[in-house]
Amino acid sequence: MRKIKYMLGLCLFFTVLNVKAIDACTSEEMSRLKELANNVEIKYDYELFDDEYEDDNGNTVNTENKFAQYKFTVLNTNDDLRIAYSIGNESEKKTTKEAIENEIFNEGDHLRFAIYARTKNLCIDKILRTVDIKLSYYNNWYSENEEKCEEYKEFKYCKQFLEKNVDKDTIEKEFKKYSQDVNKEKRSKIWNNFVNNYLFKILIGIAVVGGGVAVFIIRRRKMLEGL
Repeated sequence: MRKIKYMLGLCLFFTVLNVKAIDACTSEEMSRLKELANNVEIKYDYELFDDEYEDDNGNTVNTENKFAQYKFTVLNTNDDLRIAYSIGNESEKKTTKEAIENEIFNEGDHLRFAIYARTKNLCIDKILRTVDIKLSYYNNWYSENEEKCEEYKEFKYCKQFLEKNVDKDTIEKEFKKYSQDVNKEKRSKIWNNFVNNYLFKILIGIAVVGGGVAVFIIRRRKMLEGL
């Protein structure tokens, strides 16, 4: 009887060990899960819409500006992973690939995607990877001034999207100052180039011609005086 109890105790002990081994979150298992998480791709694209509002009379007013809205695509997901996201300081939302792809996000949204383990072992709910994405603002000034940007490509607002929302009047004021400074610098370079490469030669030429004329006049006077 004692032997049977002893054997049953050993079987129970090894069973518990095997269960714990199966449930354990080993470094190898975490490495596998992190590799799966790193393979996940989070991409996004945008669509432009007219910026409109209703006035006090209920009429639709078009501001002649556009704004962007964004949709995401999630690739290479896995059954052992789950995904969540938060916008700014909002609480994190557990979600699915399909739900994210059906969601619409706005300019200026700062999103943090978090990928967690969704396994049957003790690795479950461990965070594996985070992805931060800041959605840019559509630059209406650029869309109306692409020709200016062809000439002034280095101007900081000569880009289709901006990290901050800057109104067109502010950008136009900065552009006028920037273009004036650039043109002033160009004129200064042209003058310096002229001085360095041509003015000295011109002055020497004038001096030579002037000296020649002076010699000619002196000799002419001497000839006239000798007559």
